[in-house]
Amino acid sequence: MINYSNRVRHKSKSNQRTAVLPVFCSLLCMIFSARVYAQPQKIDTVQFNVITNYKPVINDAVKLNDNPAPDTTKKIKREAEYNNLINSQYPTQFSPSPLDAIYMRGEPLDKLQRSYFIGGLGNYNTLYGEYFFNSLRSRNFDYGIHLNHLSSQDMQADNSYSGFAYNDVNIYGETFLPKHTLYAQADFDNQIVHDYGYNRNADVINNNDSTRVNYNKVAAAVNYKSNYKDSSEINHDLSASYHNFTNVLNSTTYRADENNVNLNAHAFTYFDDQRIDVKASGIYYDDNDLRGNVNTWNFKFNPYFSGSGKTWDAHLGLKLFYDALNGVNLYPDFLGRYHIAHDAVMIYAGADGDKTYNSYEMLANMNPYIEDTTDKKYTFTKIHLFGGLTGTITDNLTYNLSGAQSYIENMPLFMTNIDEPLMNRFMVVYDNVRELDIHGDMDYKAKKDWNFILGADYYGYTPGTQQYVWYHPDFEGSLLGEYTLQKKWVLKLQAFVIGTQYAPSTELVNGVTVTNAVLDNVYPDLNIGADYHHNSFLTVFLNLNNLANIQYQRWINYPTQGFNAMVGVRLAF
Repeated sequence: MINYSNRVRHKSKSNQRTAVLPVFCSLLCMIFSARVYAQPQKIDTVQFNVITNYKPVINDAVKLNDNPAPDTTKKIKREAEYNNLINSQYPTQFSPSPLDAIYMRGEPLDKLQRSYFIGGLGNYNTLYGEYFFNSLRSRNFDYGIHLNHLSSQDMQADNSYSGFAYNDVNIYGETFLPKHTLYAQADFDNQIVHDYGYNRNADVINNNDSTRVNYNKVAAAVNYKSNYKDSSEINHDLSASYHNFTNVLNSTTYRADENNVNLNAHAFTYFDDQRIDVKASGIYYDDNDLRGNVNTWNFKFNPYFSGSGKTWDAHLGLKLFYDALNGVNLYPDFLGRYHIAHDAVMIYAGADGDKTYNSYEMLANMNPYIEDTTDKKYTFTKIHLFGGLTGTITDNLTYNLSGAQSYIENMPLFMTNIDEPLMNRFMVVYDNVRELDIHGDMDYKAKKDWNFILGADYYGYTPGTQQYVWYHPDFEGSLLGEYTLQKKWVLKLQAFVIGTQYAPSTELVNGVTVTNAVLDNVYPDLNIGADYHHNSFLTVFLNLNNLANIQYQRWINYPTQGFNAMVGVRLAF
């Protein structure tokens, strides 16, 4: 072992050691490296002991003393001359291939037919016919005529005649002006029914004309409407109509006669993002019957404005009514909607009111078996509060859930008039009623194959003086469905359910009029049908109605037809 510990003793020799030691170590490594490859035998261990005082030293850094300064050297601006450039296009050899014409759906337009006829036959000697005649496509005008007939000669089990007939003639025409549309129409309606709800055990009617009621209506109307595209313009819709409604006893005598004139005006425009509407109307009624003449004017003024935001829209206004007997009636006109999840969920609420005159025509449309000397009064909806939830779940499915509470003054109700010999006609009584309506409906359309609409209403009534709100059921439900099979067959379903309702049964007991409530239970009404489209010109149909064969009584002692069927055709030509 070589020991170098005695060679380094003094501080004065440290510089020489620093210079010699690296060279010596490098030479020593080379020698031993060579010996490792040349001699595989074991070598001796060499130990180096270096003893010195270590003193770290940091050398001074060389710093730049130059400070940044802007370059003041003057630069020469290069002027570019563009006047001598030549505008030229480099020639290319590419020629695009011609494109095929794009197919536009609906081009060419489908051919229209001028005429459309529907005809059918059914049991109870039922005859049905309907005809439409229309103009073809035109940018200048449109006109048409509509004829309709439906009749049946039903005979009840007790041989009372319950036949009816309905006839309608409608002619219309309109012309399209540069900024307006002018429309006019004329109508004639005829409805024949028989008051067959008498006591067959006590009375025998041999002449059906004695129970016959013949309603005629002649009407005409004109409408002038603007079609401005500029929202700053004042759009307007003006209309006027007249009709005469009669209960004909024979060719020269009327049981009742009513004249009606209806004037309407609607104007609207936009101010910023708000829409302002003003509606006004005046309706004149002139009623004549065996008791005398009654006439009245009902004026209405309804201004409102509408606004909307990103997630809401609202409609705010008022309704003002006036007639000489009742004076001024003022009601709110409000509707607000808030979109929670775009169109998927939308909540809405509102409040309004209304006022209507119960004319002879209106009452006869509600119940065709009324007496011709019935009382006519105004009905006031003092307040109508409503709210609900609606939306579109998918492109095919929509829904609506709502609730409403109304207070109605002078609601018309019907009771049998026991003062008449046959007791087969109804008189009108008026009552103040609170009405609750809970409504729900759902509409689903699966492309063009099938669709259905499901709806239901629950009613709660609180009458004022009457025992019940007569002939108003507490529940109504409906299901309408349609399915298209292989583009040839269309299968139809119509199902209705009418809930419990009460009818008044009035009789004289010891000279005193006694009214009893007759319960009419829940009944279903199931109808199905099928259409076969042979081609675009011919369709054959079959309808089966009232499959349960239930002769329910919409009005007491007036049973409806049981099961009935109809087969017919539809023709387009």
